[in-house]
Formats: sequence, C-alpha cells, structure tokens
Amino acid sequence: MPDDINTKELGDQETKRPVTQKRRKLPERLRFVIRETGGVLEVPATHSIIVGRKTNTQFVDVDLTDFQAVELGVSRQHVEIMPRTDEQLLIIKDLDAVNGSFINKQPMVPGQLYELEDGDVLKLGLMHVTVEFVD
Repeated sequence: MPDDINTKELGDQETKRPVTQKRRKLPERLRFVIRETGGVLEVPATHSIIVGRKTNTQFVDVDLTDFQAVELGVSRQHVEIMPRTDEQLLIIKDLDAVNGSFINKQPMVPGQLYELEDGDVLKLGLMHVTVEFVD
C-alpha cells in the first residue's frame, strides 16, 4: 500500500478503506436501487438509517420486505448508515446480520465502521443494493 494512503480514525474505530478527498459534502438523500427486483427507495440522509425488514415490533428506515428481502436473506436490522457531519461523510456498519454484509464485494465485519461512498454496492444476504447520493 502506498505511504500516502492512510486509514482515518473515526472515534474509537477506524474505517477499513482510506477516506478520500474527492467529496466533502453530505448528500441530502440516499437512493437504494435493488438489483434483483429493480426497486428503488429514497430516504433523507440527515440522520442514522437502519436498513432491513420491518416487523410488527421493529421499525426500519429502509424496509426491503417488498423486494424479496425474506427470500434473499436480509435481516430485520441488517446495516446502519450514519452521517458524520463534522467530517462530511457517511459511515455504514453491519448490525451482526445472520447472512452477512458486503461493501463492493468486501466482507463487512459486524460492528466495524466503513465509509460509504456514492455508487457503492452493498450485498445484504443475497440482495444487491446500489447506494446513490442525491443532492
């Protein structure tokens, strides 16, 4: 790895890939495009977002139930996306999902923080979701 690329610390934890300087403005909204069904969901990016499946007792901000989430192994609370307004970036972490999470084909360690970038592809169980930043 080149010496000029460092992993940036985020609180007590670090991201697993270098923080880039190409974008330093948080998006207003996030668009989730589900590859398997062509479905699209859009939510504000101003607060923490739980992605998963809604139940009678658990609320999620991005409910993938109508997009074959059960069949594709998406957990009720699969990942959380959090804005870091002071650093102008979005962070994502796996919430110990039974069927695991990947970001751009790289496995996510449960609880570990990762920087989320425009166009990243998440694999939640067997579901592929492209995350787009919308201004």
